Amino acid sequence: MYIASNEAIPGLVKIGFTSRHPEDRAAELSGTSVPTPFRLERYSRVMRPRQVENHVHDHLTAKRVNPKREFFTTDVDLAWMTIAKADRQVNGLAVWAHPRVERTQINQGDRFILPATRHQFIIPIGHQSLIETHRGRLDPLDIYQTHSDLNQIELYGVREDQTQFGLSENGKLLDDPIPYLSRDRLHPNGSIIGLERLAPGERLLWCEPNGAAVAIFETTDWCQLVCRTWSPQFYENAIPLLWNFPMTDPLPTTRQRINAIITALPGQRTYALHQHRSPEATHIPPLPDAWLPQLASRRRT
Repeated sequence: MYIASNEAIPGLVKIGFTSRHPEDRAAELSGTSVPTPFRLERYSRVMRPRQVENHVHDHLTAKRVNPKREFFTTDVDLAWMTIAKADRQVNGLAVWAHPRVERTQINQGDRFILPATRHQFIIPIGHQSLIETHRGRLDPLDIYQTHSDLNQIELYGVREDQTQFGLSENGKLLDDPIPYLSRDRLHPNGSIIGLERLAPGERLLWCEPNGAAVAIFETTDWCQLVCRTWSPQFYENAIPLLWNFPMTDPLPTTRQRINAIITALPGQRTYALHQHRSPEATHIPPLPDAWLPQLASRRRT
C-alpha cells in the first residue's frame, strides 16, 4: 500500500496498492498527464492488498473526490492510520483465529505479513528435546509480546541455510533482513524488535492478552520469524524494548486456554535441532531483495 502526492494537485493524496515496487508505480503515474512527478509519502507491505485497499477507500468515502479515482482530501497521517486500521481488519489476529485447534501451514516460499496490536503474545511451541518427541510432549519454547499497536509479525518459509540466528540462540539481535524499503536505502523499514527462527514442525501461537482469540501456525520447513514496530517503546534508560521482555503476564484464563491448546495439538511431524549450524560458523545472510523481491527489479512481474 502506498500514499502519494503531487504538488500540481495540492490538498489531495492518492492511496492505492501495487504488486510492484511503489517507486515504479509512482514513476508510472508521473507520466499520466500531470506536470510534476508524484512523490511517495509513505508505503508499507500488507497481505491481501486489494482487500486492504477496498477497506481504506470505504473508510475514506466522504473524502474521495471522484468514485472512479483514488484521490482523497485527507492528510498523510490520517491516510496512514486508515491503512493500518484496514490492515488489522483484513489480516489481523481475529481473521486467523479458529475456535478449534486448526493450524495454518507455513511452507517454503510463503510470506506472512501480520499486523499485531499492543500486548499480544507470540509463543513458539515444540519439543524441548529429541526425547520429548518420543513422549509426544509439546511445550512453550519461549514467550514474546508486542508493545504497541503498530507492530508487524513477519513469517518467512525458507531453507535452514537462509535463516539468521535470533535472540534465543545468540543472545543478541542480529542484522535486520529488510532494513529499508526503498532501493536508495533512504526509506527505513520499521524498527526490528524481534528476530527468531522456527524449526520444521514447530508451531507458533499468536493470541490476545485475554486469550479470547488464538491463531496457530505450523512450519513445514525452517521459518524466519521477525517482529518490527513503527512505534518503538523504551525503558527509562532509553534502551529499546524488545519483544522478549513481556510487560504483562498472561492472565490465568489465557494460560488455561494456551495449555488446553497445547494439550490438544498432535506431536511434531518432524524435528530439527536449532543449533544445526554453529553461531561461530561463517554465514552470509540473504540480501534484502531475497526477502522483498520488489527491491531487485524495476520490471512488471
